[in-house]
Amino acid sequence: MNFRDIIDCWPDTYALANDVGYKQDSVRKWRERNSIPVEAWAAMLNSKTARKNGITAVKLIAAVHKK
Repeated sequence: MNFRDIIDCWPDTYALANDVGYKQDSVRKWRERNSIPVEAWAAMLNSKTARKNGITAVKLIAAVHKK
């Protein structure tokens, strides 16, 4: 699972942006770059969508190596 796969667990970039407190344009750029800034990880992991889809810190760390 790479960062794009993780981002795609949300219905759209707006939903993820809303969950993590970033602008939708920023989240869209994360998807394009296949990268999520570590500063957003805590908010992401605390979201209902992440819990529902089994997104964990371990999966985020593993995604760093799958860029």
